[in-house]
Amino acid sequence: MEFHLFGEVRAVEGERELTLGNGRPAAVLSLLLLEPSQQVSVDRLVEQLWGEDASAGAPHAVRVYVSRLRASLSRAGLDGSVIVARSGGYRADVPPSAVDLFRFRDLVDRARSARRPEESFELSEAALSLWTADPLAGFPYDDFAVREAERLGEMRLDAFEVWAE
Repeated sequence: MEFHLFGEVRAVEGERELTLGNGRPAAVLSLLLLEPSQQVSVDRLVEQLWGEDASAGAPHAVRVYVSRLRASLSRAGLDGSVIVARSGGYRADVPPSAVDLFRFRDLVDRARSARRPEESFELSEAALSLWTADPLAGFPYDDFAVREAERLGEMRLDAFEVWAE
């Protein structure tokens, strides 16, 4: 299964694709996918989603969003066990290579350190081809998405520089 965070949040397995939209459930999934295979506490999810505006019901809302995500994945025939509950939080049980943002980062890093110009060109070109839309575009006002988009924008410029050289 692959996850796409460039543009709208999507999950793809073979021919099946599920667009998860831009709402809070998709934001929760995005936050989990930004730290694949890592435990993310409910408190941290609440902080990232609402900041100081979080209500007392925000932790419950996160649990509801996770339940909706699992149901959406299952209804689409995708593996509903992608999101694993652990005491006090959740994790996306996927390797970083299953997330387009991490494949992009890896390709840019490999392009920078390539010894041959042809290899550097091919790797940077492959990285740039993954940039199909702005990262986390569905969350333009969420701080977590803005920070990540800025970091990735800098990496994109690096990839262009390596490609041009």
